[in-house]
Amino acid sequence: MQPLWLLLWLVVPNLFGGGSAPPLSDFAGIALLTALVATPFVLLIGLPSGLILQNARRRGLWLAMIGFIAAALPASGDVLWSGGQSLREPEALLPMLVLGSHGLAGALVFNAVLRGFERDAASVHQAAIRNHVPTSRRARGQERGIDSRVSPPR
Repeated sequence: MQPLWLLLWLVVPNLFGGGSAPPLSDFAGIALLTALVATPFVLLIGLPSGLILQNARRRGLWLAMIGFIAAALPASGDVLWSGGQSLREPEALLPMLVLGSHGLAGALVFNAVLRGFERDAASVHQAAIRNHVPTSRRARGQERGIDSRVSPPR
């Protein structure tokens, strides 16, 4: 997701501004770089957050906020070091917004993948219940309508 998002950030403004798209060889490097940066965020922040928020209401909203903040935090170093002075300059906030949007997009996709896995697991569980084959003698007898607690007549 992240390479595609970065590609949109790079190409769309150039195309609307009359510029040209970067060469195709640059996209491979961009994809590799963004994957290398995004993977630790997913493993160290996304997966634990997803597991902690597994049963939470509005998990997608929480994951989106966590993703935005986690991605924008590295770019906020300049703002923090200046004592908040650079907050008055709009261009100082742009890196935070750009990186935060990467985290937001990644978190929303991550939430969609988690929901897909949960839906698949639920359908597999339902299929297992429908196709359940009893294994104990008592369960097989109950399935045939025989109550095994009652001894047969002599």
